[in-house]
Amino acid sequence: DSGAGGDTINGEGLPLLVKSRIIAAQPQGIVFKLNTKRHWQWLLQPKPQEPAWEDKLDALVWRGSTTGLADEPNVRHTYVKALFKEHDVGFSQAVQGRAAWAAPPPDGHGRNRLGIEEQLQYRYLLSLEGNDVATDLKWKLAASALVLMPKPTKEGGLVEGKLEPWVHHVPVDSPDDVEAK
Repeated sequence: DSGAGGDTINGEGLPLLVKSRIIAAQPQGIVFKLNTKRHWQWLLQPKPQEPAWEDKLDALVWRGSTTGLADEPNVRHTYVKALFKEHDVGFSQAVQGRAAWAAPPPDGHGRNRLGIEEQLQYRYLLSLEGNDVATDLKWKLAASALVLMPKPTKEGGLVEGKLEPWVHHVPVDSPDDVEAK
């Protein structure tokens, strides 16, 4: 591990099979479809019914765990903390020693868990990287909703580095950028 953190390994020129890699001009590692149940199991299930666009909630949603690089604040913490009051975003699970982040308000930014079917009721879906890639990005891109996300820094089997802003998703540079976009 080159210090990238999480599940991302930089092989420093060695031909390694990796689940995810850092997006760079010369990405290291050969992305191999690992941990398929976690990342792709939704493909094996019938797609949940989605309401028509005009019947969806005109709101932004995100749920997830407190994963991410140990740096405080990390991308998830930054976005959730900034968007919590005005949008339906929040931590639904505390992991990696960050229980305080997912505590109920006013101390934390915890919210009830929402499954895929519940999140498909919204027009706008936020996607945020955790330890490596944003696991939810795969099903969100297949939804009839608008995906907002910061520029990906890691890629896995979806090859996130090849996604085009304004074609596949709406890019956001910071939490302040979300409302305008």
